[in-house]
Amino acid sequence: MRWSCLTLTLTLALILTGSECRAKVRSSGPAEDLFRLVPTDSGLTLAVEDLRGHSKQIRESALFQGLNQLEAIRSWRTSREGLGIEKTWNEIQASFGLTLEAIRDDLLGDAVILALQPGPPTQPDLAQGLLLVRPRDRELVARILKSLNEIQTRSGELDRVESRSRGNTTYMVRQFKAGQRPPEFYIQFDDGPFAWSNSEAMIHGVIDRKSANGQGLGNDPNFRKVRGGLPERALVSLFVNPRLLERLMTENSTPAKAATDRLPALFARYLGAVSQLGFAVQWQDGFVFHSHEVLDPGKLEPWLKRWLTQPSAAPGSIPPIPPTAVAVVAANIDFAAVAEATRALIPEADRPSVANLTLVAKGMLLGHEPMTWLIPRLHHQVFVYLDVEPEPNGKPTFPWVAIVGWSNQPGGDEPAGPIDNALRTMFALVAVDPKYRDSHLKVETRPHGEARLTALIKDGGRTLMAYRSDPDRLTLGNSIEAVTRSATMPGPTASPLDEIRAKYVAGAETFAVVDTQRLTREVKRIQEPLARRLAAKSHRTYEETDHDLGQLIALASLFRAFTFATFTTRDATEIHRTIGLYAR
Repeated sequence: MRWSCLTLTLTLALILTGSECRAKVRSSGPAEDLFRLVPTDSGLTLAVEDLRGHSKQIRESALFQGLNQLEAIRSWRTSREGLGIEKTWNEIQASFGLTLEAIRDDLLGDAVILALQPGPPTQPDLAQGLLLVRPRDRELVARILKSLNEIQTRSGELDRVESRSRGNTTYMVRQFKAGQRPPEFYIQFDDGPFAWSNSEAMIHGVIDRKSANGQGLGNDPNFRKVRGGLPERALVSLFVNPRLLERLMTENSTPAKAATDRLPALFARYLGAVSQLGFAVQWQDGFVFHSHEVLDPGKLEPWLKRWLTQPSAAPGSIPPIPPTAVAVVAANIDFAAVAEATRALIPEADRPSVANLTLVAKGMLLGHEPMTWLIPRLHHQVFVYLDVEPEPNGKPTFPWVAIVGWSNQPGGDEPAGPIDNALRTMFALVAVDPKYRDSHLKVETRPHGEARLTALIKDGGRTLMAYRSDPDRLTLGNSIEAVTRSATMPGPTASPLDEIRAKYVAGAETFAVVDTQRLTREVKRIQEPLARRLAAKSHRTYEETDHDLGQLIALASLFRAFTFATFTTRDATEIHRTIGLYAR
């Protein structure tokens, strides 16, 4: 049986679910009028806005200064590749008589849009592209075009530049020598926008939408929702037409593969419910990556729709995280939906094995059905955190702890006993496995307060796994001390992770938060043994591995935190995700 099906389905918990998405109202931005010139069926649409202002912010940031001081960056600048790029930029500046700053600020500084309609797989050269720019200096565009035409005419590449008309509007055509490359078309409108394309039909469409105030991508309701869901001041935005993705999946699929591989089919059905998809990069104390999807709930799988529309978790359901923790992940998981999706992914040939495993699980749960008795009782929020635990030699270890809770029903059997029996049985089966014979594994159970603590211990006292089963929750980890500390914490405590969460992903129920600064500091303390271990596994020298690890630590030390969060509207019409890398 391919257990990757279960792994991939569980991954959906982090990707698709979360707390309620917060609606936004987006005001007019520098690219708004350009989006109205883009065709509504554009496959990919990339926008860069306020490059002038963003460049200034980033250049003046501590993160930018820190990156420039990294050894890897300094070495690359003096490398053949780095010097080659610098030479190319210098040649461009000399050819056009312009500085890169002028091109960045006066030509591209306000808004740039690139729209692409890929060609069929057998004819990729038929791809159609459209470049739209709102230059601050219109004369600069004319100077660049004049220089480009002169350079390519002297080289013999460009044959001529001629004018054509579309109604009362004149546009230009760059005709190349026969057989060298197809013609290019451009137009500079009197009120600012500049358009360039390799397709005359695309230029005609731009002219028609501009002259008649026609309907372009910027007027599409689904596009407006996605753009409104992305941050108002984004450096880069990318909008993807889901129908393009569907076409690409169909073109790259074979009937034999489609019949045996269920995961692409599941993804294709989800993609069919996506009306519009957008991504953005925002500068906010570092780089924050956003994605936003507009969905048609009626086209969603029933199990997924139930999952997305489930009520929010009860307030205060987040357990206390110890102040020593350096990372935490919380996932809002509908286990019944996960089970249903997993069953759909399992091939027919593997289903008898699943039925046998279900029967084994029923026996381990003291006769209770896992699907109908246990899974419906499990709480929808699962927490996993990474702790820091000092060793006697002063070097830290990083045990993990997972917490899942359940609801007890009056008058019925409580899950704590069956779950405890199932886990102790699993530990015992692992302990008697012949491949672990040399480790001399043993299962130990001891009283711990009002509950019991059970551990699978390796020869020498090292804990492989331990858990404590309380009346309403299970605490599981790879360290007895970490499990004990988590299960007996008296209540909420001040934690740096809580501060990061409150600042950057407040309100999210599905999230991940990493205290990058503390984690980097702790990893640096074990750099030498970690480098030796990595070198042994990668068959590289210790010196090479240690150098690369040091560079990675130096890069990570520039960041304060890493975050991930998912927000979903309760009517399952929109999903928003963020990934943040925040500078110190």
